[in-house]
Amino acid sequence: MFMFPELFKRLRERSGVTKTKVAEAFGSSLTYIIELESGKKKAPDHDRCMIIAKVLNLSQKDSNLLVEAAMRERFKVSDKGFFE
Repeated sequence: MFMFPELFKRLRERSGVTKTKVAEAFGSSLTYIIELESGKKKAPDHDRCMIIAKVLNLSQKDSNLLVEAAMRERFKVSDKGFFE
């Protein structure tokens, strides 16, 4: 399973969308997107993940993977479903 930063970066690169375009859709800075991809910023909430999914034109499956990765990070849930 991928952690949010790695998954976000992989999906963004696969979609061919620039960090700048994601930042514009997010209403944030390029620096914020770079920090999300590097893990320096906390994963976004569900609604913000859905903005990313829309900008990247993700499938439902990939959108769900992105949200799940973000929620695992935000709420410190392990792959087994337990709180760490």
